Amino acid sequence: MHLARFIAAAGLGSLDVMDARLERLIRVYQARVAEAVVLLRDASIPLPASNIEWVLYRMPAAGRLGAGALYRKHGYGCCVTFPDGEVDFDFGDCGEIDGFFNAFSLYLFAADRLSTFGFDSQREVESVFEAALQAGEFRRSGSLYYLRKATRRGRSLWTRDPSSRRRRQSR
Repeated sequence: MHLARFIAAAGLGSLDVMDARLERLIRVYQARVAEAVVLLRDASIPLPASNIEWVLYRMPAAGRLGAGALYRKHGYGCCVTFPDGEVDFDFGDCGEIDGFFNAFSLYLFAADRLSTFGFDSQREVESVFEAALQAGEFRRSGSLYYLRKATRRGRSLWTRDPSSRRRRQSR
């Protein structure tokens, strides 16, 4: 068995072997999602405590946001179109915003500027993604993947859970 897969299967953590290009792509994707979430919040669109809450929330299916952006609500997530590109994301089971779908969704996010991330093709993105997956660099929850080495602190900025607000205030 490949050493990285053994370590991941044993729950011993990862070897931190993720391709730097893929990690950069994921981080840029996550940053763009965070920008989109700020625009949603600034437009008084309540952010969900769960993906189910998002599905059930009654709001216009599409609309305008600040900074010239548009949104389209769908299923567990939202597609936000900025003047310079678009990001499509789903909220996690507990309303997290740092998850990502799969290699294809990351490819779509970066397709028109793939070379700026150091990739030549969709196939290359998928291959590097699969290698990171096999090495245990991702954790899956529901339909989304998360970086294993992430601190998962991003959710606290958007939560509606009063106990998390108290934790932030007591720091």
